[in-house]
This record gives sequence, C-alpha cells and structure tokens, in this order.
Amino acid sequence: MHNASTASLSQHYPLIRRLLSREISSRYRGFIIGKLWFVMTPLLMLAVFTFVFSQVFAVRWDNVVDPRQLALMLFAGLVIYQFFAELLVRAPGLILEEKAYVNKSVFPLYVLPLVATLSALANMAISFLLLVLLHLILIGTMPLTALWLPVVIAPLVILTLGVVFMVSATGVYLRDLKQVTPWLGQVAMFLGPVFYPVTSLPPWARDWINLNPISVIIENARATVLFARAPDFIQLWVYTIVAFALLVIGIRMFMRLKPGFADVV
Repeated sequence: MHNASTASLSQHYPLIRRLLSREISSRYRGFIIGKLWFVMTPLLMLAVFTFVFSQVFAVRWDNVVDPRQLALMLFAGLVIYQFFAELLVRAPGLILEEKAYVNKSVFPLYVLPLVATLSALANMAISFLLLVLLHLILIGTMPLTALWLPVVIAPLVILTLGVVFMVSATGVYLRDLKQVTPWLGQVAMFLGPVFYPVTSLPPWARDWINLNPISVIIENARATVLFARAPDFIQLWVYTIVAFALLVIGIRMFMRLKPGFADVV
C-alpha cells in the first residue's frame, strides 16, 4: 500500500479490531439465539446438502461408502465455498454500504475489505472447528495431517482478499457487478469439487476445473482432514504465488480508484 496515503496496519489495529467486533456482532443482531447461528447455520447447511446429495442424487466418492464420511466431505467443500462466495457476492457493495466513511478523508478505506475478509474467516474457522468435532464424534479419530489445514487455507484467504480489494473498488463505478457476482458464485460452486470429487471428471476436464479458485483448496483440505494425506505442496506453492500477485494487483487497483470514490458515491 502507498505509505504516503495510508498508515501502517499496526497503527490501525485498534480500528480494525473495533470494526471487526462490530461486524461479527451485527451479523446476527436481533436474532433470538444470537451468535449461536454461527454454529447452527453450517450444521443446518450440512444436514440439508447431505440428505440431498447422498439420498436424492446419490453422489458417491471413490472408495467412500460410509454416509458419515460423505457428510464430512460435503461439509468441508461447503465451508470453503461459503467463505469465497460470501465475500465475492458482498464485495461490489462493500464501499457503497459505508458512504459515511467514504466522505471522511482521514478514514483508511482499505481496512473495509480487510475487516470483511477477517469476519468471513472467523465464520470459516468456527465451521472447521465443527468439522473437526463432527469428525471425532462420527469417525472417532483425527489424522495428524489435519494440522496442515491452516497451511492449505492461507493461500485462499490471500487470494480472496485480493479479489475483495479489486471487486469492492470496481463496484463503486460499475454497479452492475452486484448482479454479476452472485452468478459467478453459483458457477464457482457447480464448476468446483464441492459436491463431487475431481476424480469423477474426465481427464481433459480436471486441469480446467483447477482454474476455479476453490478447487485446489477443497481437494487439499479434504486430503489433510479426511484422508490422512499431506497436501500437494507444489499445487499450494503455485497457488500462493498467484494469490500474492492477485493481492498486490487488488491493493494497487483499490488505491488508484479510491480518490474518486467520494465523487461517485
């Protein structure tokens, strides 16, 4: 980020912490059971999709016949997809929702994409804790390879933050993005291994599906948590390089477009 126009993240840490606390608290404000929806939402989602894809569509994984393991595989894919899709759909209106901050020249607008990403990350972390708990309850053990999960998830967080920077800045000028991103989220879900394994695809399609930003992460998360395998470090290394490049591009685009926000909003 440009030092001339923004202070360091460490200087704005109290502000980020305050905004993040407000973001998380307001997510379920007014709900009868409040923050318990952090737990209830992924569990309800798991129950519905497990029934639909194991009973209605009869989805099967290679060498996986246990419906409990199938449920966990679906859950892992859904948690990662929800993180990415939530931020993708929200990003175009992120700056527009905070018009009061846009008109304050001293307010560091770049913290808004960061806070939104951290809030979604907190939600994903809770869901993964539920996944671990469910794995211990349903299967009985947890492989040590699950300790690699943060390493697997980190590149996705970096890449998604870059996307949020780009889309939130562009969305100020192109209001049509609010109509496009929900469709892109649906494409990411059905053209990614959320409800099916990559091995179920014909060989020619497997490389193409890895262009979906959630595909590599879902496959490696399942490998570490559910199949006791180490992640594919070559895949993750390439993904991380792309993620950092996208983050740099996103930040630069955001800072370049930021001066015009007040005029458009």
